[in-house]
Amino acid sequence: MKFTYLLFFLFNITVWAQSDCPDAIMVCGGMDYYGLTAEGVGDIMELSTATNDCHSQEHHSVWFKIQIKDGGTLGFILTPESSNLVVDFDFWFFGPNLECGNLGDPIRCSTTNPNAAGLSYNTTGMNETEIDVSEGPNEDGNAFIQWVDVEDDDIYYLVIDRPHGFSNFSIEWTGTATFHEVPVFLNPNNIPLNIVQCDGDDGVYDQSVTFDLTVYEEMFIGDQTDVELTYHTSLNDMTLGENPMANPAEFFSDVSTQTVYLRMTNPITGCYDVLTFDVEIPVISGNSQDITLCDTNENGIREFDLSVNDDGITGGELDYTVTYFTSQEDAENNIGAIGPLYENQVPYENEVIWARLNKTGESCFDLSAFTISIYTFEIPPSQITLCDNDGVDDGLTNFDLTINEDSLSGGATNASFAYYASATDLQNNIPIANPSNYTNTSNPQTLYVRMTNTDTGCFATQSFIINTSSVIAGTPQNLMLCDDNVDGFQLFDLSINQTLIQNGDINTVISYHTTQQNALNGVNPIATPYQNIVAYASQTIWVRLQRTNNPDCFDITSFTINIMPLPVFNNPDSIVLDLSQCDDDGVDDQSNEFDLTTHENMFTGNQTDIVFSYYESMDDLNDGNAIANPQAYANTTNPQTIYIQIYNTITGCYSLPESFEIEIINPVVAGEPEDLWLCDRDEDGFQLFVLSLNDALIKNGEDFRTVTYYASLEDAQNETNPLNDVHQNSVPYTGQTIWARLESTNGCLGYDIVSFTISVPHLPDIDYTIKIDDFTTHDNAIAIDIANWENFEYSLDGINYIDMPYFGNLIPGVYTVYIRSKDGCSETSEEVVLLNYPKFFTPNGDGIHETWQVFFIYFLPKSKISIFDRYGKLVSSFWGDSIGWDGMYNGRPLPSTDYWFLLELEDGRNIRGHFAMVR
Repeated sequence: MKFTYLLFFLFNITVWAQSDCPDAIMVCGGMDYYGLTAEGVGDIMELSTATNDCHSQEHHSVWFKIQIKDGGTLGFILTPESSNLVVDFDFWFFGPNLECGNLGDPIRCSTTNPNAAGLSYNTTGMNETEIDVSEGPNEDGNAFIQWVDVEDDDIYYLVIDRPHGFSNFSIEWTGTATFHEVPVFLNPNNIPLNIVQCDGDDGVYDQSVTFDLTVYEEMFIGDQTDVELTYHTSLNDMTLGENPMANPAEFFSDVSTQTVYLRMTNPITGCYDVLTFDVEIPVISGNSQDITLCDTNENGIREFDLSVNDDGITGGELDYTVTYFTSQEDAENNIGAIGPLYENQVPYENEVIWARLNKTGESCFDLSAFTISIYTFEIPPSQITLCDNDGVDDGLTNFDLTINEDSLSGGATNASFAYYASATDLQNNIPIANPSNYTNTSNPQTLYVRMTNTDTGCFATQSFIINTSSVIAGTPQNLMLCDDNVDGFQLFDLSINQTLIQNGDINTVISYHTTQQNALNGVNPIATPYQNIVAYASQTIWVRLQRTNNPDCFDITSFTINIMPLPVFNNPDSIVLDLSQCDDDGVDDQSNEFDLTTHENMFTGNQTDIVFSYYESMDDLNDGNAIANPQAYANTTNPQTIYIQIYNTITGCYSLPESFEIEIINPVVAGEPEDLWLCDRDEDGFQLFVLSLNDALIKNGEDFRTVTYYASLEDAQNETNPLNDVHQNSVPYTGQTIWARLESTNGCLGYDIVSFTISVPHLPDIDYTIKIDDFTTHDNAIAIDIANWENFEYSLDGINYIDMPYFGNLIPGVYTVYIRSKDGCSETSEEVVLLNYPKFFTPNGDGIHETWQVFFIYFLPKSKISIFDRYGKLVSSFWGDSIGWDGMYNGRPLPSTDYWFLLELEDGRNIRGHFAMVR
């Protein structure tokens, strides 16, 4: 392998920074780089004198990333463009297969200074003849070190630094290793690549074209694999591979020539190639301006010079020509050209003119459009009316004729005005000298105004009238409102008097005031609606009637606002207003006739001119649907609310609504029954219930009562389909509501209905495990692990039960654990053994403690006990139903000492411990 790798460092052009490891240049076969910069150390100082054998650091550096394709030997020769020995290049070589930020020490480096070392050259690199792997700094070395043996797919980093001098350089790679090849832009027929399109090819002339940049994509890639093609708008983005176009098939351009930058990259190796071509729009129209002329002929027709747009459309270029047309179609077909002097066709209507731009020697053309129009405007009639308040009732006063100028011009700053006292003065252009202080000569008087556009010189004239008038307020009426808030305050709609005050003069405005002086001065108006200031006191409201747009022309008047008290319900002793009686009319329907007017005399007190009305609901009260005969009213529900209101026939005020209840006293009040449930003994969800078990609770100790049971509230209310006393539930495992009707059999008639539930629940499952904690003298425990433990109770004697599934402070022994559901429907029991063992035994023939055995282990006969001496030797083994160990081994007694045991229980537990044998 041998090829030259050229790097040109242009310090005055910043194209791409390779001064940091993450931005390293990928070294590929046959690649050259141009326009690179090596100014500074980048964003990170990745080398320092303390981290390498060559004792130097970055000054002006460039990083390379080298990915080996085929292994072998790898060297290089770096040759500066300048042979001046002041120019000094150093390098460091890292690898293999390390990551930026964790490169460690370089495996090769050279920082020899050619001047200091007395060399006659300033080249440097790695070759096959050198044997050292590092040299420098300064005079140390000869600028060359041993090359590197590399393997397939190894990755290395090379950083080249220029601590002294200024020069570009080239690199010649040597050795047998190879690099990955660069992708190639294929163009087998060497076709021109620039893309040319005319504006308007898509039917729209907008001085832009959308190009499909991908037309060559298949040709460029050919049969190459593992390549990606991206499109960019700048050399920098292409070189860095950044900011690719999102949709190169629809690339927008509005300039005549634009360069497109292409990058073909192998995403596996990182090698890439670049290419550029241009997209061109041969002819693009410049800007044209709309043309507007004054209506000097006063007929909406003028002659326009279209050529005023020539320079704007051609941009001043000499090889362009412009022709004008009245339609896009004519312009496209280049037929029916007009102008350049052209008279518009329709008075006062805008007309679109199409300009066609042609370039000598080009088949493309471009179209643009502009509008020609006649500038005309009208001055709307405007009348000025002032109040004749100068003390002389002659209809004459001073006018400011300029007050309407902003509205006439729309606030435009390019408008000027002149005023004339007569049509003759207008014709002779004799304006009024001081229009802001003009005294009319008659009432009314016609004047004339001319408004001129100072930019175009166009003007319009209009006549208008000035006149004087006076203002006389009409007579308003006093306002009264009922005290609906019962606080003496109300919001008054003062505008109710507006029509009366204006008295037909609509060119006036009204304001309301709390004092006569404020009304005279036109200050501190009050808003409507307005709330009176003092409760229950009459208040005067002053009104100012003022001529529109003339605050000096006004009159004042006044009216009062008053709060009228509401009728009230007198109840001096605060008696209860509710009415009640027994349903003793012989019909058991909980209804009877009431005299609703019972309290009217008390309610009236000293009030006069009042009328009472009674209602069945607030809706009826709001709608005015009163009860027709309140002296004999039969209730429709029990109890029932009656609403009452008082009306004052003089003030028209209504009282606040009052209400009371009428009620048929029901002597029958049912007691609270209990829900009934039975255990599911047959495990089918059905049982026979004796409903009369609830009779006593429902009767609640009262005599002359009967109880009947029903399956629904409707049946209970209608006394239909009564149930038998012994009743089977209808749906298994689902609660059923039973409705009980309690009736009186003597005195006032009546009934009450209550409900209760009958149910047959599933037998609860008792699924549990028992955990024990034993082998203590008196601190053993039994715990029951059971789901929904709070639904069960627990006992060790089958008599005394507790709620918690735990028994503690137990001595070793045999226990029976009892578990039963709290509803009494399910129960179970299990025998549990708590164990312990003796800490010593004395097999000395005295009949006491002659053998060693685990206490109560005989209840677990399948448990196995193994005995070991202190050396781990098995000396005995026996089952739980054995009498135990007698201290003998193979017929001979063992010595007194400590022995160890392993207890393998039936439940899978293994217990280890030790004890002493004392002879």
